[in-house]
Amino acid sequence: MNNQKTFMLILTAIVLLIAGYGIYVEKSVRASATTILEDRLKPVPLISHRFDYYGTTIQDNFSSNVVNYEQLLANRSEIQKVKEETEEGWETYKSTYLTPDEARLVEHAQKAMDEADELVSMLLEKAVTDRKAVDSILKTGILNEKINPVLDDTNALMDLQTEVGKQETIKMIDLLKNFSNFMMGALALAIVLFGSIVYPMIKKPQEEPKPKRRTPVRKTTTPRKPAVRKTTTPRKTVSK
Repeated sequence: MNNQKTFMLILTAIVLLIAGYGIYVEKSVRASATTILEDRLKPVPLISHRFDYYGTTIQDNFSSNVVNYEQLLANRSEIQKVKEETEEGWETYKSTYLTPDEARLVEHAQKAMDEADELVSMLLEKAVTDRKAVDSILKTGILNEKINPVLDDTNALMDLQTEVGKQETIKMIDLLKNFSNFMMGALALAIVLFGSIVYPMIKKPQEEPKPKRRTPVRKTTTPRKPAVRKTTTPRKTVSK
């Protein structure tokens, strides 16, 4: 009975350990999956759109030393619209969790964006009043000098999302593997303990051999020989 109580206590402890570890694993996996989704997958399009604004929208409108000003001015409202949309997405991305390296890269990219935006705004204004000045500025290649760091940083940030997401995924998989191994060990131990409890209950008790009844030993007595009577010969009397 004492052994059964001990086994039951151990089984209860195993169940509690599995439940506690399971809750920990569930929370960890949920946190990893959430950060992969919110901090790595969702930001990629936001960064990509910011990259496209400078690499496509701006460069396409200022792609040559001789600018098509009629087309540029026609696209001016669209350029502004794309700028505002990508800025909003960029700010959304900046509000997510950033690793230390990522935060430094974002800070560097933001500085390059501010300088590029300032130059683009000036070019758009002068496209209305002083087109020759715009041509002279573009010939220096300064616009590409301002935009290229933005493109390099945003491209590096997209690569970083993939790398950090990969690390989070590996960590989550390793945690699940450890939990699986723990469950297998706990299950094996539980089966052994369960068998130790149940087996004595279902095992048929062996019948104890009945003690043999001793048969009383009769004492054999040797029959007495009949007493032999001695016959006495009568004395002869002598007559005088």
